[in-house]
Amino acid sequence: MIAALKAYAWLIATVAAAAVAAGCFAAGYHVRSLSAERDAAKVAAAQSSAQATAQARARSIETQLAAAQEKADHDYQALIQATDARVATLADTAQRLQRRLSAAQRASTAAPHSSASSGSDDAGTDWIGGFATCAADYGKLATDDARRADKVNGLQGYIKGVLQAQ
Repeated sequence: MIAALKAYAWLIATVAAAAVAAGCFAAGYHVRSLSAERDAAKVAAAQSSAQATAQARARSIETQLAAAQEKADHDYQALIQATDARVATLADTAQRLQRRLSAAQRASTAAPHSSASSGSDDAGTDWIGGFATCAADYGKLATDDARRADKVNGLQGYIKGVLQAQ
């Protein structure tokens, strides 16, 4: 019986080698598929982590921008209040000057000129009226200038806040 098997030894060796090769192929395929599944799980975990990090960063940036805008709004309101106080002070000063000018006009028209000569030192009504006009224009200019300064300062504060948030 061994003699009969010797004739088929090459066939048995070929079948055995094919079986071993098929087993190795199947084991390698299984190992590769497990490795691919692990790699896919790692990629999915990395994507999930990157997405969570990006969302957290976006929330942080939004929070910083909101804080910067709130600070800029607060600073702007403070500038408006300061400007309103400055305008009120200038308006009081303008009224006080206007009263003094009116009093000076009344005094100059009521009293005759006692100077011996009527030179350029004479404070006539033309000079007082010009001064009053100048004072009124100055008051308007100060009010407009204060409003513009508030707007510029508010915009600058807002831009600084936005740039610091980034």
